[in-house]
Amino acid sequence: MPIPQTYYLNGSDLQSSTAVFLDAALATCAPDGYYSDGTITRRQVDCVLITQSPCPSCCNNPCSLWNLKSIGGTFTVSYTDCETGDVVEEIYPEPTDIDVCVVYGTTPTLVDGDADFTLKKECGCCLTTCSSWTLESDVSSPAAFFYKDCNGDPVTVSLDAEDTINVCAIDGNKPEVVAGLGTVTFLSCEC
Repeated sequence: MPIPQTYYLNGSDLQSSTAVFLDAALATCAPDGYYSDGTITRRQVDCVLITQSPCPSCCNNPCSLWNLKSIGGTFTVSYTDCETGDVVEEIYPEPTDIDVCVVYGTTPTLVDGDADFTLKKECGCCLTTCSSWTLESDVSSPAAFFYKDCNGDPVTVSLDAEDTINVCAIDGNKPEVVAGLGTVTFLSCEC
């Protein structure tokens, strides 16, 4: 989510512009960071828009929710656990009807027995209302991050260079770097 603020372009739209400004006179450059019009995203560095890419339709939670159901007897399944990142091989008895969180983009594998796997939620599997995230600024510069807290209220956090903080964001709202350079890492489905 962007910080609610008015920005000014030196072109007719973000695609044709060469810079983003804070004032209508185009005298004060907007901070380094990523800017989007909802269709494309461009990065500004030293008052120059340098890249263009489609807005991501990425997963806000790097987990997928799968249902595992026995079809007559015990079965063994292998999957990459979302919380730990470890490959888990588990034996499930008859009857089993369970949901598991696996790393986004991976699929549980039937090792032995007979079972039905159903993808319930391709992106995200937190059954809580909040997720934990680590916000970390780059070693060379401060960064600002935006997210919605567990009450849905907007929060902007500014970190000095090399600072790290853990935050809780409402599910479906991955924190974003809105100024400077930094990283956002998913921690867990709970806060």
